[in-house]
Order: sequence, then structure tokens, then C-alpha cells
Amino acid sequence: MKDLSPIVEKIIKFEKDHNMTDSDLAFASHISVEHIHAIKAGIGHIEPEVLNDLQNFFAAN
Repeated sequence: MKDLSPIVEKIIKFEKDHNMTDSDLAFASHISVEHIHAIKAGIGHIEPEVLNDLQNFFAAN
């Protein structure tokens, strides 16, 4: 698995800036809360499509 720390930092910053929880972000981005948790914890295999969808969500918002 590649280094995910930049995406984790983006998630945390986005949630803080928008006063969101992991559940709020999951709902808004249409990415499961389980994926959000796994990304932030750095566990398991995260499909590249999920990371791409999350990056696209951040770019659009």
C-alpha cells in the first residue's frame, strides 16, 4: 500500500474546515464510512477508485 498520509491530512483538514464527522463526509462523498475509517487508520487495502473518487470530491468542494 502506498503512503496515504497526504490523503489522511486532506480528510482531517476537510472535516475540520467543514465541521464534519467521518459519517458526514461519507454521506456527502458517497464513500462508505468504513472506507473513510480504513483510510484514516491506514489499514487494509483501499481500491484506487475509492481514493480517486475521494480526491475528485475534494477538488469539487
